[in-house]
Amino acid sequence: MHNPNSAAAGVAACLLTLIATLLAPVSQADTTPSLINRPVLTLATAQRMAKACEARQLSQKRPPVSIAIYDQGANLILFHRMTRASLGSATVAMEKGKSTAHFAVPTRYWGKAAYGDKGSLAIAFSSSITTLTGGLPIKTEQGVHLGGIGVSGSSGDDDEACAQAAIDAVKADISTATKP
Repeated sequence: MHNPNSAAAGVAACLLTLIATLLAPVSQADTTPSLINRPVLTLATAQRMAKACEARQLSQKRPPVSIAIYDQGANLILFHRMTRASLGSATVAMEKGKSTAHFAVPTRYWGKAAYGDKGSLAIAFSSSITTLTGGLPIKTEQGVHLGGIGVSGSSGDDDEACAQAAIDAVKADISTATKP
């Protein structure tokens, strides 16, 4: 037969164990944050990058471009299309920026990987990779990947140089980027 007193005693013991666990002091290991603090690319930094890229194009009398800047999760932070930049450059800049945000390598790398001597054309058909030169990863001096920038509207080499000018303009900001 079932003894109701032993069942009540079992429930009481479980409740006491639960209460003791909840009231027990937290160990040092339990107070460690579960999220890793890392630098982030801010909107203000992305805005300075776009301005630097545009200033380069204007001062060197280069064609107007579109600029897309993404965070490390490949989320668009900022898009800027210079006056008279080709309409099609908007989509291409976004593809370049997103590709470098996803994979942390210049888009030039994917062109060589797809079309080089030992390339794989399969890379060229990936929906998250573009093989067009003009996308660069944005990294801290310590190599922490913050996101990607894509530039389009001129030659691939010129687009890449504009993206590099944008990164160079904020090097001090991203080397001491604030943690979330």
